[in-house]
Amino acid sequence: MIRKTIIAIVILLVVFISFFFLKEPSKTTVMPQALVGMWGTDSPKYADCFIKIDEKLVTLDLGENGTTAYPFKGLKKSLDGNREFYEIVYEPPGEPERTLRFEYRRANGGTIHIRNQQNVVWTRRVAP
Repeated sequence: MIRKTIIAIVILLVVFISFFFLKEPSKTTVMPQALVGMWGTDSPKYADCFIKIDEKLVTLDLGENGTTAYPFKGLKKSLDGNREFYEIVYEPPGEPERTLRFEYRRANGGTIHIRNQQNVVWTRRVAP
């Protein structure tokens, strides 16, 4: 009986510590200056496209599908060693929220690597 009580207490302590000490990605509504600007790529598939990020809007130019600006709603940042991961939340009018997920690398003036675009590197074309 005492053994079961001790095991239960240990499990509760582990759950308690995990709940309060595991880091959730930080959330903010302020766009970091490192991300602000016009981003483009040399990838032939996205040659006519760009991503523009500023403090209030996320603008996506999808080539033939046109350019659309979306209100910026929030941002999550998480770190994994030296790697920075971002999730920009934006809301198309009349539609559910969407999220642009990518890794930002500071080297060489900064690059963006969108999670669902293997081997595509977005570089800053125009600074803020």
